[in-house]
Amino acid sequence: MTEPNAGSDTTKLQTTAVKQGDRYVVNGQKIFISRVLQSDLMLLLARTTPVSQVKRKTDGLSVFLIDIRDMKGLEVRPLRMMINHSTNQLFFDNMEIPAESLLGEEGKGFKEEIDVMLDICDNMKGKTICVLSDACAMPVESYIRYFRDEFEEHVRRRGCPFR
Repeated sequence: MTEPNAGSDTTKLQTTAVKQGDRYVVNGQKIFISRVLQSDLMLLLARTTPVSQVKRKTDGLSVFLIDIRDMKGLEVRPLRMMINHSTNQLFFDNMEIPAESLLGEEGKGFKEEIDVMLDICDNMKGKTICVLSDACAMPVESYIRYFRDEFEEHVRRRGCPFR
């Protein structure tokens, strides 16, 4: 979620995902993102509605689960860090992602998505590392289906108090 100009205030993030037909076009930057070069999938929080058009700053943000293998429009620059040697800066330049990459409802605020993601990651009990790396034998597409099914089940089971 971290961006160069947002500091610790996630509601000020500037990465955008604009829907164009059956795709979203992503532009912006992220910084201090771990293990991108070792990963096949990435969770991306982006603004789908400009902050000037929403009631609350947390509205208009959406989460996407993206297959980043051979993704055009994504530039990864490793950062030299003292401790974590797998930290990166990401640049999105008209990166096109399928509309079905969207998790949950577009622009419904990041609180629901963050809550659900944390719950899913907790329920996966260590499988998260496998989801985001080549360490497991299961195809990436299977993990995407698993993550999406878990996300949808969580919303059906618990709902979201932020709506």
